[in-house]
Amino acid sequence: MKKQRPKPPVLARDPVERVGHLLRTVSSVNRLKGKNKLDARQALAADEYRDAYETIRMSLGGVMDFDRVRGGGGSIAPAEATLIAGEKLRKVKALIGQRAILLIEHIVCQGHTVEECARTMYGYQDGQATASRDVNYVGRALREALSEIAAVWHPILKRPPIRGMSASRLDQVVGAAGVIDVASKPFVMR
Repeated sequence: MKKQRPKPPVLARDPVERVGHLLRTVSSVNRLKGKNKLDARQALAADEYRDAYETIRMSLGGVMDFDRVRGGGGSIAPAEATLIAGEKLRKVKALIGQRAILLIEHIVCQGHTVEECARTMYGYQDGQATASRDVNYVGRALREALSEIAAVWHPILKRPPIRGMSASRLDQVVGAAGVIDVASKPFVMR
């Protein structure tokens, strides 16, 4: 009788994706956007929230923290970047509340799936199947929270319609203004 190998544990999400012969990590936001669960504005708000979250988390450390390399190259000082990120997160927390913040941090910042978040949120035991209504509720709550953030950070602007101008009318306006045709003159650097 042949001895069977134990099967490796199946993860709820793949942390990497194979692209040709390369492996790349895939964020939960990109995965949700790829499945059409998030629109472009929600994904942009999620990415910006994650950037601010990581700025705060990476800035933690004492003055005597010699093991950590503090790189330059940014246009603003690290302390200023931390203050800006902290202010962004504070405003978002006041806007959407603590429960939505926990959802966003669990899924967007820490990289868990919506199913894992639902299991944690509703206290499922190991081996117990997650109810689809709970997963749908968590996904809907995440989308609503990201929509509220996107409405503040990236509002949809209503622009007036652009009216076209015919070429003959443009020539009349240009001639009346005394503008010469620059294409007819050679370009000379002085």
